[in-house]
Order: sequence, then structure tokens, then C-alpha cells
Amino acid sequence: MIRRFHKLVGYEYKHNNKSLLLQLIYMTKENFLFTEDELKNMIEITSNFLDKTSRNLESPSKFFGNILEPTSYIEDHGIPLYKFIPQEVYQNHILKGHFRLGSLKYYREIENESSKDPKEGFSNIIINSGNRQIFTSLISGFDQYVFCGTYTLEESVYMSKRFGGVVIKIKNLRSFAEKIKNAIGAQKWYSMKVTYSDFKAYKVKQLIEDLNGVGPDLSVELFHYLLSFSTVPSVFSKPARFAPEQEIRLSFEMNKNTKRKLDICNKALLKEIELIK
Repeated sequence: MIRRFHKLVGYEYKHNNKSLLLQLIYMTKENFLFTEDELKNMIEITSNFLDKTSRNLESPSKFFGNILEPTSYIEDHGIPLYKFIPQEVYQNHILKGHFRLGSLKYYREIENESSKDPKEGFSNIIINSGNRQIFTSLISGFDQYVFCGTYTLEESVYMSKRFGGVVIKIKNLRSFAEKIKNAIGAQKWYSMKVTYSDFKAYKVKQLIEDLNGVGPDLSVELFHYLLSFSTVPSVFSKPARFAPEQEIRLSFEMNKNTKRKLDICNKALLKEIELIK
């Protein structure tokens, strides 16, 4: 396990070529669990503190939403995926079989301010471990590439203004994702609707055997649990200001940390594309 400190951000832990960035972690005493209201209050305070220390210029978080649980996210490969793009991108790239996958870092730093999301990859994780609670704020998803779209055309005017007037539809999401997975050598892929919550809080139950892993030096066991649990809220949850996008994402898990972006050329993907507008 490699540990490296990043000023104003936190500690990066790297194991088997995969990373997560830990910003805060603590564990309660035995037989003590926070109430839902206490958790929300604590998460709000710590999240706003982390925003300030990391110089995140997002407006103060207000919309909490529910603390999310595994049942909040349901994979459904039958949901349509529509993508709004500029005419030049369609003509010069898509029609030639060129597609771009972005990392979460790419979307954290993208030049388009209206699309930039400094919270990409961030989440608050609450683990109920036996008679204790473990709470951590972290950034993860460094091993993921994402392909974004919307699952409805209800907000076509809004989406066209933001992303472009050409609309394409992925006709068979499973076939499209499998072709990309094979082309880039991904380990697995996911497709889920994005949930919207400024605090991206996620609660799971898991007995952690090695409680000494809650500290400066994470145990391998806790590292793997945090990596696993944080994938869904880090990748498939966004702040409330993005809710009108009604986003659905394809995510591709690699066997190591990704590059900032990945451009691929695969004309077989054109068989899965239908021009809507």
C-alpha cells in the first residue's frame, strides 16, 4: 500500500494500481450509532469544510436528499440513452466511429464551466460495521471511464442549448457497452440513472474484521471495501443543480487508474447508433 499526501485535498492510497483519495475518516466507539439527523448534520459540516479547504468554488450545498443506500441504484440496460452533441462533433467524429470516454478527473476539470462538476468522484460513506459506525469522505472512481447521456427527451430544448442540437440514440445499450468494454479491455461495465444529492451520502452494512485499518495506514481489507462501496455514489451521483439533465451513465471499470480521457475509433459502434434529430 502506497500513501501520499496531497495538500488541501487528503491522502491518496494506492494498491494494485488503483487509488482512492481519503479526505476524512473516523470510527465510533462500540455500541454508538448516529441518528439520521446527526449524520446529516455531521456530513453537511464536514462537506462544507472540505469545499473551503480544497478551494472548491461551488455555491454552498443546500439540497441534501436522502442518505442513499444500495437500493437507490438499479441497473437497467433496457433504458434508452440519448446523447446531445454539436453538429461538427457528429459530422467529424461520430460518423467516423470516433467516441470519447472521460475520466471523473476530466469532468472535474473540463473547461466548460456549466458542465464542470468539482464533486465528480466525491462521496460520503457510512459503514455500519457490527456495533460501530465508520464514516469517511473520499474521492474515488480513478479506475473508471464514463460515457454520459440522458434517458429522456423531455428537456430537449435545455439539453440542446447546453450540449448541441444533434441527438443520437443508443439503440441497444448492452451491445454498445459490450463493444466498448472489449475494445478498451475493461473488466466490467455498469449502466445506471444518476441520482442527485449535493452531499452524495451513502450508507452500507459490512462487518470490517481489521478495525486497525481505520487510521493513517489503511488495511488492504478496508481499502477494497471503500473502493467497492464508493464506486456507485462517486460515479452515479451528482449535485442537484444537474438534475434537469436526467442523466444516465455507462461506466467502464479498468484494471488500473485511467488516463484523463480516452478517444477510441470503432466503426462497429455505428450499428448501435440511431440519429434522432
